[in-house]
Amino acid sequence: MASVEKSIIINKPAEEVWAFLSDTSHWESWFSGLGGIRVTSGDGGVGTTVEANISLANIPLPTKLQVVEAVPGSHWKAAFSSPGAQGTMSWLYRPMGERTEITFKIDADLKGAAKLAGGMITKNFDDIAEKTLQKIKAHLEN
Repeated sequence: MASVEKSIIINKPAEEVWAFLSDTSHWESWFSGLGGIRVTSGDGGVGTTVEANISLANIPLPTKLQVVEAVPGSHWKAAFSSPGAQGTMSWLYRPMGERTEITFKIDADLKGAAKLAGGMITKNFDDIAEKTLQKIKAHLEN
């Protein structure tokens, strides 16, 4: 299993961070490596389904996501599947007054060639998580 977890503090209240991150129309602007987003159902809450491409090692992989948990200002979780991997992405929000700590976690079961390249895939997930958090901070604080 490939697993990555990273956190950052955003100088905005949890409600504002939640509103921005849960709006699917913003996803491509802050989610590193995510492109070609097509919301197939829902509004970002539980049951929302999305088709997109996630780039790993500069290879765009068609990916399907389904939101399985969404509690405003608390946490959000989606199950995903793509060639070579399936797993979950989750966001945990920790309100700190006018600031919010957000934690982004990716857990993926790798298969086939992706399993053989597990270390490289985990490094890619780590890079995606770090760049994603930095983009979110830049969007919300500027």
